[in-house]
Amino acid sequence: MGVKNVRITWNDIERVSYHRATILYSVIYVGFSIIKKIQNQTAAGTKVVLYGIPPFPLKSKKLFGNYHLFQTPFERVQTDDEFARIFKGRKKSTLEGMLKSLDREQANDLKFEIRNSHVNWKSLRRN
Repeated sequence: MGVKNVRITWNDIERVSYHRATILYSVIYVGFSIIKKIQNQTAAGTKVVLYGIPPFPLKSKKLFGNYHLFQTPFERVQTDDEFARIFKGRKKSTLEGMLKSLDREQANDLKFEIRNSHVNWKSLRRN
């Protein structure tokens, strides 16, 4: 395609180094341990595309379907409802409505992240 200096790596997301990455793309759920690793190992401005429900309380941009775009350093949503609006792609979405629309396992996982959001957010400080 004429693109130079591109290296595509298919690897275990937990074992790979992100030090030289400029774009990360994952089709599996990524928890806060990986988010922290990405935050600590990448340069500011690295683009991260994730599939599924974004880790709470990270701010993202909905791309299409269930794909979301983030940029390092990660930003935090201002409110719980902002998180829901981004995920649902609707201006009037609420976190309560979002939780009702998820299956039981997804809702429970998100509730767990919400309860731990302060600790998770604190863990993202750059080393």
